[in-house]
Amino acid sequence: MNDWLSLLNVPWAISDEGMEILTRALGLTRQGPDGGSQFFSLDWQEAQTTAPRIDHGNVSEIEVFGPMVKRPMVVPSGFCVASYEAVRATLELVLDDDSVDAVVLNIDSPGGTVDGCRELAEFVFSVRGEKPIVALANGTMTSAAQYVGAAADRTVATSPMTVVGSVGVIQRHIDWSKLNAEIGVKPTWMHAGSRKATGNPDEPLSKSDLAYFQERLDQAYEIFTSDVARYLGLDLAEVAAWADGQHFRASVGLELGLMHDIMTRQELIASLKEEAMTKTAAQLRNDHPDAVQEIVRSTERATRDTVDKEKAEAVTQAKTEARDEALAMVGAIMGDEAKAKLEPVLKAENSVEQATAIAKAMTPTRSDDDKDKETAVEQGGVTRAAILEGLKGADFGGVAPGGQSEMTEEQKREAVIERMSKL
Repeated sequence: MNDWLSLLNVPWAISDEGMEILTRALGLTRQGPDGGSQFFSLDWQEAQTTAPRIDHGNVSEIEVFGPMVKRPMVVPSGFCVASYEAVRATLELVLDDDSVDAVVLNIDSPGGTVDGCRELAEFVFSVRGEKPIVALANGTMTSAAQYVGAAADRTVATSPMTVVGSVGVIQRHIDWSKLNAEIGVKPTWMHAGSRKATGNPDEPLSKSDLAYFQERLDQAYEIFTSDVARYLGLDLAEVAAWADGQHFRASVGLELGLMHDIMTRQELIASLKEEAMTKTAAQLRNDHPDAVQEIVRSTERATRDTVDKEKAEAVTQAKTEARDEALAMVGAIMGDEAKAKLEPVLKAENSVEQATAIAKAMTPTRSDDDKDKETAVEQGGVTRAAILEGLKGADFGGVAPGGQSEMTEEQKREAVIERMSKL
């Protein structure tokens, strides 16, 4: 827990608002309202060695929420703190997971300590290309968070109003000397080396001390800006435009080159899933061309089989409908007895054309002797001789009309002709 007290006296790559929030959240006062230590009265939760991870199918999301520090630390209950080492540990797990094709660093952080920040950023930058890594600015992604996010393959903001940038370094010195005097405490710092105790909280900073710390901050700032420019392809000659500690809305950050795109978290995850599927298909074709070709051939065969089956079913249905129509026509014109005699013939697997010809042949014509009879056809009627002639060419599949005995082809035709001549 004492680490938090010392951390506030080291350089941070964090927004000034972030530093203020951190100080207030930790209750960093030497004496609380009741006279006791406000800091040590807080409730604490265990340190987390890995960052929270959420998997969305083949896309893995790593949460980076709150101020960032180098190592996992115990933190006040309900207070979000991210650890550079924990984020890296989770990222390594995701990169080694064959079921994951893309990674989202879901970042909502004002920044963090300088110590540990560059190590994580350089690691993220070094694994570019292994799997797509997208830094998602989800609310705030400033200072050290911008540093780490810039190292990803892409930086995306969830909204034009998202706060980004704040590329700079800050350090706060807390001088407790007046409070010490009020409560009657006089700490003594013994040291060897003129700068060994520089910046201790029990005495104010001299001009020399301020210059000493400013030099260190300038060095960190130079490394910070050089790395971000390298990650994002920005012009260092224009550093005053996109850095200098300035906060930007994501819409402006997009124009400056700090952001690549603006889309919601859901849209980003969906697009990464689609990209991964496309890439997987292309990679499969490249790595296993023979297997892909066999899959294509199998698919084509299956498609042909399906089409052939559908065609066969359509033909069978057409035959059935034609026979049913022919029988209905015969029954309507010549009566049920004629229909019953013809039905075995038409159901003996004859062609649709034969069934239609037989049905037409059985249609009676209008005679000169019977002018009052209703006719079934207006013109084109045929004689009984034509019926017999049409039946001679029919193939009735081995079934004689009115029976089931096996007959020769010639016998089949003669039998049908004989039966039909008696109708």
